[in-house]
Amino acid sequence: LPSFEFVAEDLTVSFAVRDLQGHASSWSLPLRAVLPTGARTEPVQLEFKGMFINLNAMRSGRELVVYTRWWFVNSTGLDVRLLQPGGPGPMHPVASFNSKVSILPEIQNGAGDGVAFVGLRSHAPVEVMVPDVGGSVAVGLTPLHPCCLRTETVA
Repeated sequence: LPSFEFVAEDLTVSFAVRDLQGHASSWSLPLRAVLPTGARTEPVQLEFKGMFINLNAMRSGRELVVYTRWWFVNSTGLDVRLLQPGGPGPMHPVASFNSKVSILPEIQNGAGDGVAFVGLRSHAPVEVMVPDVGGSVAVGLTPLHPCCLRTETVA
């Protein structure tokens, strides 16, 4: 939001996100668009279909940037879905905000390791450890569909 069009010192901003089907998340709590003391980052949590989306808001001067540290991109060519527990029922697809990108939920297993649940539309999801940045881990979606989950940095 380019706030140079407004008197931004007292401006607050709330936002929601929509998925491809037009379903919207809850509105965020109001964020001050400009803070007097330089750049600052704070967490923002939205509710979407009984699940939570964790985002970050960062300010630098008169700029407010909302982002997520982790997202999932399906580059397999298969109908792979990212799922998460929560809401009514056992597992639910994570909202996608374009044709292949989803926000990766921050889920931990009993040992405290970050995990993701991935699966083909007609098969049970598979729990897979989220590798450290730059790493990858093999994922057997089915015996006929071996894949991998890889993390990369994006500048």
